[in-house]
Amino acid sequence: MDVPEEDGVVFIKKEKEKEKEIGSFVKCKIVDVREYDLIAEII
Repeated sequence: MDVPEEDGVVFIKKEKEKEKEIGSFVKCKIVDVREYDLIAEII
């Protein structure tokens, strides 16, 4: 298995009532996986 040159990314689904400032730390739950990336939602 080859490892990609770049790091994987965690994408966080945007929820209007839980919207935070860019650069903020938030607790998330991983809900899906894409090839080398993770999809999360704010908990």
